[in-house]
Parts: sequence; structure tokens; C-alpha cells
Amino acid sequence: MRKAEREVKDFKLVEAMLMRAEYIHLAMWDGASPYVVPVSFGYKDRALYFHSSLKGRKADCLRACNRVSFDAVIEYSLSRQLKPCDYTAHFKSVVGVGRASFVTDRAEKRAALDLIMSHYDGPVREYEDKVLDVTCVVRIDLDELTGKSNPPWQGDEQYEVVDTVGSTGERLSSAD
Repeated sequence: MRKAEREVKDFKLVEAMLMRAEYIHLAMWDGASPYVVPVSFGYKDRALYFHSSLKGRKADCLRACNRVSFDAVIEYSLSRQLKPCDYTAHFKSVVGVGRASFVTDRAEKRAALDLIMSHYDGPVREYEDKVLDVTCVVRIDLDELTGKSNPPWQGDEQYEVVDTVGSTGERLSSAD
């Protein structure tokens, strides 16, 4: 990272930031051009999960190339200044890189959908087999996960850390 002081160095804080995100922008490659789309997600054990249709550009991209990246912006505000080149953005964000795979095991698919639904405080464990048969669930095994903040931040305000999606764990701050 070019501005190393902006990197959030505590991995638990990076995960806590990710858990506050409402959605991610998923970046894919179809072999000819890039494609970016917002998706709802669930996260656990260094893996992201999202659901999709079995057909369409997103599924086609993932079949063509399993390498993906994403970003999640947790906070953002524009800092306007008197001079144009003094403008800046104040933000907290997470970026990641990983390998996507289609979840075919019915039990893993149900568990992944529970993670996604839990992320949004939705109902879980009510998936009919006929719905599972037409729902594509994708797991992204993360190779990289990085947090960034401007102004620099290393946990000087509290964020909830979630050990398992849907259950609250400890609170972390720079004093911990």
C-alpha cells in the first residue's frame, strides 16, 4: 500500500470492518473484459459467500475465470477544501482478492445461505429443495484481505467483532 499509515494492520479489525459493510462490489473477468457488480454477502473463516442465478453474465464470468476481487466501503465522506487539489475523502474500506467456486453440496449451500441471511438479520433454515436447485451459491476463498482508512485508524473507536456471522463477539479498540 502506497500510504502505509492508512493500512489497518489488525486483521480482526479488518474483518470487523467487513462485517459492517452492507454489500461488496465484486470484480470479475470474462476473458475479454472486466465486469463489476454489487452483491449481498456473508463472511466466515476467510471466505465470502454470495448467491446468484445459475445463468447470466456474473455466472459466465465466474466460469471463465475464478480469480475475483472486491471492495467494500464502510464509511465515506468528501472533505471539501478551498483549493481543488486539497480535496480528499475520509473513509474506511476493505479490499480482497480470492478464488471463486460454485457450491454444489446441499448442506454447504444451506449453511452459506444462512450466513448471507444472518448478515442481514434475516430468517434462516427455510430453503426448499426446489429453490436450492435453481440457486447458485458462490464461495470466495480469500487470498488477500486489506483494510484502509483515511484519516489513519487503528481501532481508536470501537467496532464489534463477529466471530460467526449473526453472533456478536468481543469489542476491539486500540486499547485492547
